[in-house]
Amino acid sequence: MADTFRKTYTVLTDDQKSEMEAIQIKAEELEALMLASKTREPRLMSVALTDLEKSVAMAVKAVTTAEL
Repeated sequence: MADTFRKTYTVLTDDQKSEMEAIQIKAEELEALMLASKTREPRLMSVALTDLEKSVAMAVKAVTTAEL
């Protein structure tokens, strides 16, 4: 059974750390672009920002999950 809720943290390799950082850097760039346009459709942009947060969280989880 997988450790779905991460009761035990995975020790990350340097490659995993690099991938995680790259994802987060690109997400910050996209977030900045989205925030610059937020005044056009605030509600829609808020939803988009929430979805960006979710996608980054899932991508980081995928990169940092221990291989089976």
